[in-house]
Amino acid sequence: MKSYLILCLLAATALRAQVPNLITFQGKLTDAQTNVLNGAYNLTFRIYGTNTGGASLWTETQTNVPLTRGIFAVPLGVNQPLNLAFDRP
Repeated sequence: MKSYLILCLLAATALRAQVPNLITFQGKLTDAQTNVLNGAYNLTFRIYGTNTGGASLWTETQTNVPLTRGIFAVPLGVNQPLNLAFDRP
């Protein structure tokens, strides 16, 4: 019984410490004249470590993302795992 309790506590600690594998991202896309877009689009998402310049820390392209009145929602990390620490802004 004692070893079972220790195993449960260790499993709970490991689960709590994990960073999520997916992040839901929502947005609205418009063209240069601010007209909302409709249809399926290929979208590329990037995460950077700085506000300006520098190389991206993570990149993922999703194909055929449906846009309705410009609105979309996608889970990031589906095609390219989010293996970032997320320990800084």
